[in-house]
Amino acid sequence: WHITPVKYISFSEFERMRTNENASFMIFADIKQNNLEEVYEFINFVMGDKKRDFESMPDLGSVPIAYVDADQELYYYKMGALVKFMQTYALEQSNTPRIRLTRFFNVIDQKLKTIELWLLEDELSPQINSEEKIRRHYPYRVRIATREEIAEAIAQDRDDVAFLHKIGPEDTMPHPGKKCWKFIIAASDGRVLYASHHDIDNRNPDALLASDLEDMAR
Repeated sequence: WHITPVKYISFSEFERMRTNENASFMIFADIKQNNLEEVYEFINFVMGDKKRDFESMPDLGSVPIAYVDADQELYYYKMGALVKFMQTYALEQSNTPRIRLTRFFNVIDQKLKTIELWLLEDELSPQINSEEKIRRHYPYRVRIATREEIAEAIAQDRDDVAFLHKIGPEDTMPHPGKKCWKFIIAASDGRVLYASHHDIDNRNPDALLASDLEDMAR
């Protein structure tokens, strides 16, 4: 984050400062959206508001990160890219798709075909859990990577790498009928290059699907 000064504050300081309309805040919050059944953890990027009501604080580009109670290790390694997304969105709102959880959200950016897609093996469906299987559905550059490698690419602002930000129930609850959200994010600036979701069932697990790769390849 480099477009404004940064200060780390306690929650009590946030409570005192939240009415300052010249201040912006990034805070973790558990949120249930009206159109969805489950509670999700978000990084909320908001402006101060005199009303002292969290719901009234102007949203500058908040990001869903996981189902509530999901293991933090599933997403901490990519937090840098999610902060980059918020910065990019703040600078280019009209040109930057938001990372939303809605029933009608699809993004496919052709830039994805020009950079290497890094995926975690444990976030892939059995149909595509190796580079050989992936190439049957996606002819562009791809790599099975580790969380540490993705974190390093984010820290280095690699403009030749994109990765999967998957939001699924993991071990927090039974899977059938729940939603799996999939976002491909650029390591350099957090820009969303692909977005989709599916309902989890026996044929469509909590993972990236072959059909997602086929959509990206079109």
